[in-house]
Amino acid sequence: MSLPRPLRHQSRLAQVSSTVALLVSSTLLASTLATAPAAAAPATPTSSVATAAASAARSATLTIGGATRSVAGTNVARKVGKLVVYSAPRSTTHKTKRGVDVVVQDGKVVSVKRHHGRRAGRTAVPAGGFVVSGLGSSAAWLRAHAKPGVAVTSTAATGGQVGTGGRVVATATPTVGAPVVVGNGTWKLSGINVPRGVDQVVAYTAPVTVTTTNMWGVELTVVGGKITSIVDRQVKQVTSGTRVPTGGYVLSAHGSAGDWLRARAKVGGTVGYQVTVPDVVTPTPTPTPTPTPTPTPTPTPTAPAVPAAGTRAAIGSSSYPVSGVNIDRGVDALVAYTSPLTQTPTNMWGVEVGVVGGRITSVIDRQVNNISAATPVPSGGYVLSGHGAAGEWLRAAAQVGGTVTSGSGSVSTPTPTPTPTPTPTPTPTPAPTTPSTGTSSTDPMPLPSKVQALYLMMWSNSGSPMLRNIPSDVNVVNLSFLQGDPPSLVGWGSQSEASFIADAKALRARGVRIVASVGGAGGHVNLANREAFVQGVMSLNAKLPLDGIDWDIEGSTPMAAADVVWISKRLKTLRGQDFAITLAPNGSNINEYLAIAVQLQANNALDMIGQQFYDAVVSKEAAMGRINQAVSMGIPQSKIAVGMMVGTADVYWTVAECVAAVTYIKAKYPNLRGGYLWEAGRAGTADWASTLSGLLKG
Repeated sequence: MSLPRPLRHQSRLAQVSSTVALLVSSTLLASTLATAPAAAAPATPTSSVATAAASAARSATLTIGGATRSVAGTNVARKVGKLVVYSAPRSTTHKTKRGVDVVVQDGKVVSVKRHHGRRAGRTAVPAGGFVVSGLGSSAAWLRAHAKPGVAVTSTAATGGQVGTGGRVVATATPTVGAPVVVGNGTWKLSGINVPRGVDQVVAYTAPVTVTTTNMWGVELTVVGGKITSIVDRQVKQVTSGTRVPTGGYVLSAHGSAGDWLRARAKVGGTVGYQVTVPDVVTPTPTPTPTPTPTPTPTPTPTAPAVPAAGTRAAIGSSSYPVSGVNIDRGVDALVAYTSPLTQTPTNMWGVEVGVVGGRITSVIDRQVNNISAATPVPSGGYVLSGHGAAGEWLRAAAQVGGTVTSGSGSVSTPTPTPTPTPTPTPTPTPAPTTPSTGTSSTDPMPLPSKVQALYLMMWSNSGSPMLRNIPSDVNVVNLSFLQGDPPSLVGWGSQSEASFIADAKALRARGVRIVASVGGAGGHVNLANREAFVQGVMSLNAKLPLDGIDWDIEGSTPMAAADVVWISKRLKTLRGQDFAITLAPNGSNINEYLAIAVQLQANNALDMIGQQFYDAVVSKEAAMGRINQAVSMGIPQSKIAVGMMVGTADVYWTVAECVAAVTYIKAKYPNLRGGYLWEAGRAGTADWASTLSGLLKG
């Protein structure tokens, strides 16, 4: 929103950008052969490391399954009778109609692909690995010795072998977790094609075409390791996304990371990444041993198999049941797609994860990015496709480079929280004595059965109207915000404390609920100090009183679910069951909030959850998808609201678009609880209130 930075909700990404990461690899062969010293400066794709690897490869060897053969080069055209290695910065091999490609990752053969026929094909270079390719006799050698699971080692001309140590080399390829090098400084890259958080640097690349960040921060366009443009979004008040260039990427930085980029980035400058690769260790020469009979090799474990129907796919310590392999994906189902299929047959919903050799090579959020094209099934691997609850599990657990295993279901960590069985609403009991910091003068009014809520900024310089002047159609006012430890209002808006309290009591007398919203973007609270937090809320309650609290913490404060649930239940105990607990997640923290909402619902402590469908380009279909997600997790439609913000930029809805979106959603969910608007001081508020009143409350 076009408001001063301290006063706005930051990082509201209603649709999370796709988490499809670049297939970034620091190739094993290049790491063993490179002779260049450790580099701290940024490098282009033709860095000294890559050049040294390519030239030295001519005298290097590869050992596969106990057999050794020389390597002709790295990232060069195939030669009959010769082995060629393909590694980063290449993402695929050259096209070919014949020959054999062997995919290697973590020092083992992942898959063996044979090219034959009329159509030329390529093989993808895996993350953290490489591809060995052969034609003619070298292809026959690969077919004879390369089997999935067989160990692969590399030896340079000096006799050096892969060591256990490491050194830092430079690459122009964005690498998650690696320091970004710009000018004379470095900053950790937090992710690729993921939501940008506070003080983070994130890279956006294909298949993402436009960044989905907000108006804050700095974004660099990088092609071939060179900066081609710099957009200071905050200074220029840019709200539209930055286009991702063909063959390049956009580096996006927020907060202190953005300040770091401003100070160092120049058009024409270089951007690099410091990656640690294994050392080359030259062993001490030893006498030639007397030949001994070659022992029968111990069978090498095969590559991880495709999870079968009835087993559980596990990522990290969590797991989810597999419904089947190469079948139609149903509601909340997790399905694996593998050979002979070449692509998934799914629709635009859900999440799909590419897996090769047990490692995740890509994460595609089809729903968030409106991707309708099929996901290719990787050679020698498979795609895990999840819908509904299964998709949410993949969103939360899957990261590029992570491992996927399967088993009989003995994984101790449960799958995503199941839909709770609705429990009868208990009869409200008299509220016990409240803390000594303040008591309520009247009981809270329950949240209206149909909500039309309005946020009101409480800073003295916010420019928001006096409380008495809010539109008469509004039946809930969210005071923005409670901050601090213990929490208190950031101010009394554009009036004095006494005047505001008088207005609040007058509004409550006519049935308008007064709710305190917690946090906001950049607002600090301490939820771990539970009792102090409750005392702060009750102190404000003694003045107004309050009819509820609204959780709107956006990345500025650790938000443990256990703390939120405990505080919410405690406030309902002190104020009575009618005291409302509502949640207002944005696009970047929706999954965290949904998990909390499920727990609150199970504890009979949730009154409403409404996602902020703004600060990013959000279609009514995308909004419907998020509501489908909440319903699939057991949240009743009667506890779901639509968050809106009115404006002419494409990251907001016009009043007419608000009407269209709510109408579209209510056609499927007629018992929708209602909606809310950010914020009372913005143009269009009165029009929104009068136009949406009948639709939201009907």
